[in-house]
Amino acid sequence: MNVCFLGDGPLAQVLGSAAERRGFVLADVPYLSDLVFVAKEVDDHRSMEGVRDVMQWAVDNVPADVPIIVTSQVPPGWTRPWAHRRPEVYYQPHTLIRGHEADMAYAPDCIVVGSGDVSEPLPEAYAAYLAAYEVPVHRMSFESAELSKLAVNYLLAAHITASNQLAFIASQIGADWDEIVPSLRYDKRIGEHAYIRPGVIGGHLPRDVDTVNRLKATLQ
Repeated sequence: MNVCFLGDGPLAQVLGSAAERRGFVLADVPYLSDLVFVAKEVDDHRSMEGVRDVMQWAVDNVPADVPIIVTSQVPPGWTRPWAHRRPEVYYQPHTLIRGHEADMAYAPDCIVVGSGDVSEPLPEAYAAYLAAYEVPVHRMSFESAELSKLAVNYLLAAHITASNQLAFIASQIGADWDEIVPSLRYDKRIGEHAYIRPGVIGGHLPRDVDTVNRLKATLQ
């Protein structure tokens, strides 16, 4: 099966490499591919021109029966209007940890797929692509899928903020946060992989926290 990742940054390269390792053929010609992924990097959700231009090109040039899957990290409400313009549009967010992007792209914990109607079966080519990753696939609406990615980073950022506050308190009362952390990881409600080390909220976390905060402000 031929797949194409549209984008000029690391996201397209990482996802394309993972797909190739899963046995797919990377195609240079999008309109001759079985699946086309829009994988343009997004640094700020207030500036979506780059993803919009790539998506517009795909809508104009990819045959209507070829699924277009948006993998760029977009804010809630972004994908659905495109699905009104042509069939077979989907949204598939990715959670990639800095320094482990290749491994997580190749072996994600699960895959989220947003669509206009979750009761409709996925196109055969896209279903086969998803099956190759051998992980649970969670189908939901476009908006839920878009928010799911924001939710991950918002919660991770909250963990870091809380850890910074607790580490400060520990330093002031004679406690040692490093002694406390191992016991917290044994609590299943927190978990061994939790972000409970003090640190800086970096990567794409600030972008998604800002987006969630702006959404909250518009709803209040």
